[in-house]
Amino acid sequence: MREVAVKVVLLGTPAAGKAAVVKAVADSLGGVPVRVGEVGGARVYRTEVFWPEDLPDGRRLRIRLYALSGMPEYHAVGQLVLTGADAVVFMASLAAEDAHRTREALQSMVAHAERLGLDLGAVPVAMQYHRKTGGGMVDPKEMERWLGVTPGAVASYLTGTGTESDPGAAVKGVAAELARRHSPTARAA
Repeated sequence: MREVAVKVVLLGTPAAGKAAVVKAVADSLGGVPVRVGEVGGARVYRTEVFWPEDLPDGRRLRIRLYALSGMPEYHAVGQLVLTGADAVVFMASLAAEDAHRTREALQSMVAHAERLGLDLGAVPVAMQYHRKTGGGMVDPKEMERWLGVTPGAVASYLTGTGTESDPGAAVKGVAAELARRHSPTARAA
């Protein structure tokens, strides 16, 4: 079988639902297992799924999905997971008390990308906001402004309490863009 392999990475704040997203994508795109490993005080969740549609030339898009969960003790852990990424989903909690950790996590991700030579303007990037139960939630557009992200400049998704959205929607969104970029017509352009 001819295939194209891509790496999609989930980074962000602890308790933003990264592990749940990996499991949801694994279930919805093939019912495949999720492997979990520990490194540097954090957990790395990973799975591999195939995009449901073949590319126009008959190849299949194999998505290697990685999520870094928890609070890694070392910056090298975030860089390790981000290495070779073809797309990135930044996941953030909308809880007001998590706002500073969210900003730190975003700044850390940007710094890791710069050290690795990964141009975040050239790869598909999405923001996925997670609404927890309870009060003190920040509006996603307000969170983007506070983080310094131009509202609407990056695809954004909302999951969690009070939403009916697919928890894997952001991953599927960047994967659809990767499928488009790997089609023969996109490569010829």
